[in-house]
Amino acid sequence: MADQTRKLTSYSFAVVIAAMLAVLAYVSYQGQFKQIAFIDFSQYSFYGKNDIFEAKHNHYVLLFYSSKQRSALDIIKSIKMRADAKIIALDLAQNRFENTKNISYITTSMNNILDIVQRFNVHKVPSLLYLDKVQQKIYRKNGILQEF
Repeated sequence: MADQTRKLTSYSFAVVIAAMLAVLAYVSYQGQFKQIAFIDFSQYSFYGKNDIFEAKHNHYVLLFYSSKQRSALDIIKSIKMRADAKIIALDLAQNRFENTKNISYITTSMNNILDIVQRFNVHKVPSLLYLDKVQQKIYRKNGILQEF
């Protein structure tokens, strides 16, 4: 009987430890998710064809695309977005194009591209996400990453 009680106690202790590790992993994951849900545009330099991009609007659609693939205009036509949102088209091939009224075509350094792709967990191009202004140059991801 003492052996069974000892085994039961050891088993219970292992279950408690496993549950604590699971809770710790979950909390850690949630903390990382909250951290990557924001982008501070003051930490990056983005370049258009003739200017340096500055985030000024309250809402953006951030499009990750490659000008070496399907045309960005085809992708943009299929985007459902707010009327007051502007599109930021980040070309991973780093070509520069003329901006239009609602679209800012931008590029940045490869290190910035890698950081942003990792921050928003981009695995496929083209992809897009919605950004809402939180503070002056800080934007929060609104919704999930959409892949085409």
